[in-house]
Amino acid sequence: MEMTENILEEAQTYRVNGSPSDEDKSRDTNYDFSKDIKEAQSFKIFGFYKMAVVFLGLLCVLLSAVIVGLYIQTEGTRQFQLRYNNQTEEKDQQQMQYNNQTEEKDQLQMQYNKLNEEKGQLQMQYNKLNEEKGQLQMQYNKLNEEKSQLTAKFTTERDEIQRRLCKLESHDMKTIKQHAVDVTLDPDTASPYLTLSADGKQATLGPRREGVLKTSKRFWTNYCVQGKEGFSSGKFYYEVEVEITWYVGVVRESINRTHHITLSPGSGHWTQWEKMSTPKRVGIFVDYDAEPYHHLISPMISSQSP
Repeated sequence: MEMTENILEEAQTYRVNGSPSDEDKSRDTNYDFSKDIKEAQSFKIFGFYKMAVVFLGLLCVLLSAVIVGLYIQTEGTRQFQLRYNNQTEEKDQQQMQYNNQTEEKDQLQMQYNKLNEEKGQLQMQYNKLNEEKGQLQMQYNKLNEEKSQLTAKFTTERDEIQRRLCKLESHDMKTIKQHAVDVTLDPDTASPYLTLSADGKQATLGPRREGVLKTSKRFWTNYCVQGKEGFSSGKFYYEVEVEITWYVGVVRESINRTHHITLSPGSGHWTQWEKMSTPKRVGIFVDYDAEPYHHLISPMISSQSP
């Protein structure tokens, strides 16, 4: 609008002031003003086009601004969509992690329950073992009591035998030696840890012999050897030279030799315990008719330890 007003103002100025050749034109009465009118109209049209061009330029600028605004808005929307997609992906990943952790939690809970069940079973086994331990302790105490009773009985019988042996010392040794017998050790009864001399008069304790057969006649767990001679009546006397710790006496012929035996009259053994550091000769006198043997008996010697 301002540009149109400027064009009209210039046209009026042109008519008022005239051109530098107005004086020449006024003198010429035949001057044609139509040409000036056409020029003025042409100038108006030019101004109108100029205004239209400016208007179109402004319109292009406005459209460019709108396009740029739309582009910026579209780019912002795209960036927002991209951030939204990223956040959605992170949310999905976190959901997966949560599901995995929940699954691991369930597995750990199952393992915990299983361990609790195993703990209960172990506790039951522990209680059962404690109960068995109590029963074994009772049996052990009972065996210890029986052992004490047997030890007391053995001590009493041993003291009685020693008393009788001491009583025999007052007898006439000549009379006793009249009943002397020749005792030969039986190699078929000798423990694998005893080695006999060739004449059967000596037994030596040592390492276990190889190739020894286990028979019903052989002492297998006790370190014993029995004499070949057996007696079922009368009196007899024999002497043994011993050292370290030995049991010397007589034994029933019918005893079980393959298992561990307790050297006591109750198990068929009448023995004298001898412990010494130097060799010593020990005499054994047996009056069969005066003792309740009632079985065939044989002389025997035994070592306390291998």
